Amino acid sequence: MKRYYVLIAVILALIGAYTAYWFYALDLAKKGFADAVAAERARGNTLTYASEEWGGFPIRIGVDLTGVTWKAGALSFEAGKMRLEAMPWRPSHVLVRAEGAARLAWNDDETRESAVFRPGLLIASIRYSLAGTFEGADLELRNAGVSGTHEDGAPYAFQAARMQADTRFVAGSARGRETFDVAFSADKIDLPPEPAPRLGTRIASVRFSARLSELPPFSTGWRAPNRDTLVNYLGESGTTAEIARLDFDWGQVSAKGAGKLTLDAANRPTGTLNFTILGIRQLIDALSANDLIDTGGATLPDAPGGTPVALVLKDGLVTFGPFALSGLAPLD
Repeated sequence: MKRYYVLIAVILALIGAYTAYWFYALDLAKKGFADAVAAERARGNTLTYASEEWGGFPIRIGVDLTGVTWKAGALSFEAGKMRLEAMPWRPSHVLVRAEGAARLAWNDDETRESAVFRPGLLIASIRYSLAGTFEGADLELRNAGVSGTHEDGAPYAFQAARMQADTRFVAGSARGRETFDVAFSADKIDLPPEPAPRLGTRIASVRFSARLSELPPFSTGWRAPNRDTLVNYLGESGTTAEIARLDFDWGQVSAKGAGKLTLDAANRPTGTLNFTILGIRQLIDALSANDLIDTGGATLPDAPGGTPVALVLKDGLVTFGPFALSGLAPLD
């Protein structure tokens, strides 16, 4: 019987200790959140919300925000409801959920380019080290409507069932000249019926993954004041993209590619992507119909297992197998 009371006492002591720790961690989370909001505003960015409510005991520590707006340069975000939460024993890993007229936008004032994402649900995972350096993030948009304008002012729009972007700091790379693994995927992309896409209105999937090396110190909060500064940094530092995967399935065309890209002295993309393509003739017809290539009557054969073809970018010129595409202007 005595052992029973001792066990109960130990359990109650552990519960009490954990409860005290949770409330201690809650106070730290509130202070950390307030400091982060103040720091963001000190950078000249807009960050407002209508209300905040903390909770999550006993497993998580979280805050529910309403009427959230954020703007930093060309980027902006708003949501009717947003929840941020973390485990008490892992406060540097934050989970985000946003819904209620969520809107993520990018608008370049120097050009006419823009992109607006309106997801039914936004989910994100953001990771920092205990020292406060950025380690990685994952972002998923579900049932997202996307619209915007190209640099020439022409509008575009599509709907995607799912879009996901991931980035991860590669351990061992130097802070300040960093290496990140990045990935992007999208499923069930529906295009407008007009003008009628040559390959159909449904892109079944897109997959991309790459390792970017010799990057600026993003992990410690570096932000380029404009696109020209960023592009010049990438060119001067020799930033390289080792593309492990660039795949898409669109109508009767299935393409799988990989290769390496960097910037030349004029800040133009340069390198080679090697593809294996099923349905190469349908792809060539589509590129020709959209005036992206001049076949001159030439074509490529459909080979069993897919036709190998190289996309080469060099000295501002682009070739796709035997076909020439339009030239490349400097990124800045």
